Amino acid sequence: METVLVEEQRKRCRDCRALKPLEEFPLQKGGRLGRHLLCKPCRAAQERQRYARDRERLLEQMRGDPARRVRTRRQTLRRKYGLSLEEYDAMRVRQSGCCAICDRRTNALYIDHDHQTGDVRGLLCSNCNFAIGQLRDDPTRCQAAAEYLRGHQESG
Repeated sequence: METVLVEEQRKRCRDCRALKPLEEFPLQKGGRLGRHLLCKPCRAAQERQRYARDRERLLEQMRGDPARRVRTRRQTLRRKYGLSLEEYDAMRVRQSGCCAICDRRTNALYIDHDHQTGDVRGLLCSNCNFAIGQLRDDPTRCQAAAEYLRGHQESG
């Protein structure tokens, strides 16, 4: 069998001038090679500086425009999950405001989606959402975890 070497794509950060692999740059639709101009550490530093410089103005924007939060929520739901705010609210009503796994009622329900297809599966509490995320959304791992817990339950 013949081994084929593929050259790794690299890009130079505009700030630190280091030549780095593409994975070191955040995704950006309009950017060169689909990546941001700055590497991840430089981008994070830029955002920290911008927030420190403009903190009061940014906070005032949020406080001064209550409709902004709703607009932002609508945009995020549409962009990340392809859902309208009304569709999210309908899901919440169908689940009676409860987590789809543990059935616990909570004000904070997170959208669970298939990371391969992007399909929305339901709404989960933070604990359940975190748990299945740590188990890599793998039903076999989830089942193994359940069996492990059952095997170590104290009989009452």
